[in-house]
This record gives sequence, C-alpha cells and structure tokens, in this order.
Amino acid sequence: MMKNLKQYRIIFYTLFFSNLFLEVAFGQEEDSQKESLFFYKYSPSILLYKGQYEIKIFNNLYTQKAYFNQNSERIDDAGRSTYFTSIIHGLYGISEKVNLGVCTFFRSVRLDEVSSLPFSVLKFEKSTDTRTAISQIGPVVRFSPFQQNINLSVQSTILFPVAKDLEGISNNKPFLDFDKYTWWTQVFYDKIINNRWVIFAETDILLRLDKQFVLLNSIFSTPVKLFAGTYLTDNTGIYLMSEWAPVWGLKPLLAAYYLQSGMGVKYQILKNLELEILYTRFLAGKNQGAGETYNLGLKFIK
Repeated sequence: MMKNLKQYRIIFYTLFFSNLFLEVAFGQEEDSQKESLFFYKYSPSILLYKGQYEIKIFNNLYTQKAYFNQNSERIDDAGRSTYFTSIIHGLYGISEKVNLGVCTFFRSVRLDEVSSLPFSVLKFEKSTDTRTAISQIGPVVRFSPFQQNINLSVQSTILFPVAKDLEGISNNKPFLDFDKYTWWTQVFYDKIINNRWVIFAETDILLRLDKQFVLLNSIFSTPVKLFAGTYLTDNTGIYLMSEWAPVWGLKPLLAAYYLQSGMGVKYQILKNLELEILYTRFLAGKNQGAGETYNLGLKFIK
C-alpha cells in the first residue's frame, strides 16, 4: 500500500497545483490596448475589484504507466492508473485588497490494464478498481500584502476531507486522495518583459496535516513554478511552464520530488469567459509518478 501511495502522490500535488494552470494570466500593461486584454487584466497576482466575482472549473486528467523509484529511476508499472479531478473555485472581491471564496474537489480514479485508454475514467464506474467522490472542500482568501500597486498577491486555502477512507486503507479500494487537513499558501508574481512576454512565478508552502496532528505522518512540500507566456492575438495566448516540487522529510531530507513541464493555450471565448487547454509531462522524480496530464478549464469573471 505504501508503495502505491508513493507512486500516486504526484497526482494529488499536481491536481492542487493544477489550480494554478487555470489562474495563470499574462500580467498587466499600461498601454491602453493591452489593458483591454483578458489575459492581462486577470492575473492571480492581481486581486478582483470590490463586488467582482470569479468562477473557475478546471478539469484535470492524470494518467501513468510508470513511476520514479527512490533512486529516481523510471520503472514501468504493471497497469495504467488514471485520476480525474474537477476543481470548482469561486472567489469574491470583498475589497481591492482582500478576496474571499471557496474551493471544491471532485475526484475519480480508475486502475486498469496498460493497454486501456486513459479517458475510460470518465465513465465514473463503480467497482473494486474505481472510485468517485467529492473529496475536499474549504475556504480561500487572497490578499495583497503591499499598499502600492505591485503585481504580487498571496492566496491561502484550507481544505477539509469530506469523503470516507479517501486513502482506501480500511475498505481496500483505490487511493483517491489524502485523508488529511491541507493548508496551502501560494505567492503569485508576474512581470512584463519587452512589452510582449510575461514571466509568471509562484512559490508555495503546502502542508498536509495528519488528523491526529502527528507531524511524522504529515506531508510538507514547497513547489516552485515558472511560466513564460505571450499573446498571439487580442483573444489568444500561449505559455510554457515548468515546476519543481520537493517533498521534505527527516531521513532523507529530500523524501520525494517531481519535475514537470508543459505547454498551454488560452482563448477568450466571450468578454468575460476564458478557455484553457494544457498538456504536461513528468520528466523526472523520486518516489513519484511518471505520467502526463490533459487539462481543460473555464474561467468566468463578472
């Protein structure tokens, strides 16, 4: 069971961090034409105005047929493991310095043969090798720590498990999520380069706390992410991303890590509606999965 937890741990960090992929935008520009771009107006480093609200639905499908062992060697798995998560995230502007909201995670898992298709998880079947549930829900606060107009914000989320036996220990079912309290703090920052390219950076502190508050059974990670994006037209943008996420322990200090990279496209469908498509691969790791993700998201701001 512990070996399986190590193989699948990458999935759930990714799904939490994949909330960032929906939020990534491409900064702000003083030029009036660029101010009108959806990409530039709604970066996560910039808060919503008072009275504004944001609704995001981000669908992530992670699938793997291999994993990285404790020596960082890629090992073929005996089957295909696929996880689907739909993240529903709502945020409201209390003021220009404070936004409040709520975040919900809907998850499904399917363990199947190597030759199976990853999108079979979308059947949401019930069996000994499949599970589906609303797994986590909790409040979100985003705030600006500076008085001056700087493209930097801090977001803190507390998530509570709401389904039974998420780790599948007592009922011998597939691992669906961590059955722990989660405190996740993110710092967002972006900067425009040469009036066209935007560098977006994020650094996180992620603590999955054991329900009995035993630190040795808790998980601590500090992911760092970097995005480089540009716009092709007034309503279309592309970006490249890379993320390194270490998981810290006692012996050894670096208990696990993963490195993933990918490419995304954003398209402004309507005035306040954005579509995002993202693909990533996990290139290196330790005690983590070696899979890939397919992502589709929608963001509405009013």
